Amino acid sequence: GVATPITQIGTVSTPDARTIVIQPWDSSTLKGIEKALLASDLGITPANDGKVIRLVFPQLTEDRRKELKKQVSKMESFQLKCQEKLFQLQRRLQLM
Repeated sequence: GVATPITQIGTVSTPDARTIVIQPWDSSTLKGIEKALLASDLGITPANDGKVIRLVFPQLTEDRRKELKKQVSKMESFQLKCQEKLFQLQRRLQLM
C-alpha cells in the first residue's frame, strides 16, 4: 500500500511521558500499523491489544542519553553542511 501519515488513519495520544497510544479509526489497519512500526527500527516493540497500539519507551539511562546526544550532534553537523552547500550553490547561481 501507500505510506500514509498515522494522523490520517487514527488518533495518536500520549497518556504519560513514556507512552504513545495509536488508536486507528478502522481496526483492520492495526496489523499494517504494527508492521510499519516494527520496520521503522525504533527499537521499541509495539503492543497490540486488538483496539490500540501502545509504544512504551524505557527510562533513559545515562549511556543512552550520551548516545542520543552524539546522534543529535551528528544530525546538526550534517544539517549545517547541507545549509553551507546550499548557500554555495545559491551564490554560484547568482554569479551566472
